[in-house]
Amino acid sequence: MEYPERTKRIRMLRILQDDLHKAFRRNESYLELNWVAVEAKRWKQRGRQMVEHKYIDVTIEATGESIASRLGLSAPECVNLLETLESAGYIEMITFPIRNWKRVPRLEPHRISHLTDKGLREIGELPDPHYELMQRLDLAIQQIQQDPRLSEPQKRQAINWLQEGTTIARTLTIDAIKAILVGAIL
Repeated sequence: MEYPERTKRIRMLRILQDDLHKAFRRNESYLELNWVAVEAKRWKQRGRQMVEHKYIDVTIEATGESIASRLGLSAPECVNLLETLESAGYIEMITFPIRNWKRVPRLEPHRISHLTDKGLREIGELPDPHYELMQRLDLAIQQIQQDPRLSEPQKRQAINWLQEGTTIARTLTIDAIKAILVGAIL
């Protein structure tokens, strides 16, 4: 079954990863995006002039390329997706103050420094720690089964212990599994 929101998230993360690599090749330490907005409505509230802006595009500062059009999204959808990715911990993004409030269209700069481990796992750039730990436990069981130096009771005992470990591993957090995989625990 296909999930449209996840598909959009993965496509955006892959585009950001690709554009971050391009930015690094240009000797930039981040990917700067501009959220392009125009004035949509103006009104007075308690004697103050209020202005509402409407997003019309999301572009890469260095190239002017539109990320929204590459994804086939409207600008507000693209902005919402980027904000969601940042708040959910998929990307590290910094928002900067608007440089020139009077400029039309208005540019809102945002810098993306990297995809987090969560973002990299989502696009398959990092292995899933749960899956990797389960594979290692399965491999250990296979090696014990084939080890001629162990007696049958020793094999059963070791396999039972590893199967118990498999059950426990299913409930562990990602950080605990990472610690196990690098040898910090056990």
